[in-house]
Amino acid sequence: MNAQQHAPVVTIDRVSVVLGRTTLLSDVTCRLDAPGVVALAGPNGAGKSTLLRAIAGLTAHQGRIAVEGLDLATLDARARARTIAFMPQDRTVHWNLPARALVDLGRMPHRSLNAGPSASDRAAVDAALARMDAAHLADRPVLSLSGGERARVLMARALAQDARVLIADEPGAGLDPAHAFALFEALQAVAETGTRVIVAMHDLSLMTRFAVTVVLLDRGRLIAVGRPGDVFDDARLAAVYGVTAVRTDAGLVVTGLAARGTAAQP
Repeated sequence: MNAQQHAPVVTIDRVSVVLGRTTLLSDVTCRLDAPGVVALAGPNGAGKSTLLRAIAGLTAHQGRIAVEGLDLATLDARARARTIAFMPQDRTVHWNLPARALVDLGRMPHRSLNAGPSASDRAAVDAALARMDAAHLADRPVLSLSGGERARVLMARALAQDARVLIADEPGAGLDPAHAFALFEALQAVAETGTRVIVAMHDLSLMTRFAVTVVLLDRGRLIAVGRPGDVFDDARLAAVYGVTAVRTDAGLVVTGLAARGTAAQP
């Protein structure tokens, strides 16, 4: 995709997830149509990972999730894989493949069953590895990599998938500061080419620096959707996160704990 194309609109309409007697998400509705990186925010247990998994089709849910008006529930597995790439929080890899072979798995939705990689597949894999500063890891067995190296290779696999929507659950977890910053620069660049990028994350500084839209969740409920500066006002930071913060050119910086009073209201 080129920089002139818009990111596909993702519509989340009255989505709820109930596991046993526990409600993990309750009637979440929002429309993601602004260009740029979308950050799912909220404390532990807010429902960020659950919402990502619902979008990816990995968690049963009530309600409707659509991309450009197309209900994702109507897509078969291959069509969904061409539409959505997902990097989970769990970095477990069960096969000790060379890193390049693992990244190439992201190209499977684009070729016939049992077909080998094409020249375009190899180019996409090389580009994804380079973008994640992982080209030098290409021939290393993936189980020999450190946690941070493995995270970069797994993100490269998601990038190589070249889907219309890229979602990632805490992709910066376990990365050193330089690679975390580089990762979000890469995600920002991907978003600028017309891919819808949705990332669940905790780092408020990176979030306010790189995200254009924040979806703030708390206890399974949608609290606010909008630009980081509008969503993260003092009252919401105290009610949702229990912190105080200052706003700098480098992003939001937490300065201390705040008394949580009543729960944040949508």
